[in-house]
Amino acid sequence: MYILLAVVFWGLAPIFGKIGLVEISPLLGLSVRSFGISLLLLLALLLSGEVSGLAGINLRSGSFILAEDVFAGCWGTSPITMR
Repeated sequence: MYILLAVVFWGLAPIFGKIGLVEISPLLGLSVRSFGISLLLLLALLLSGEVSGLAGINLRSGSFILAEDVFAGCWGTSPITMR
């Protein structure tokens, strides 16, 4: 059942994205999407009680996670690569 839900959600996500980008720029759309998911993830972190784990992130781990975000989340989906 979880696999079926995942397939449905992964299938619907690009459709919603394309509809949402009809009247706004891809950069603005990416910003809105990133802000929204950040709020949801922060809520999940707070509800799970794992927010205290933020203090345990070392510089090396944090740097690699931020690099992943920049490469995949920003440059991988930037308006330049969407042309």
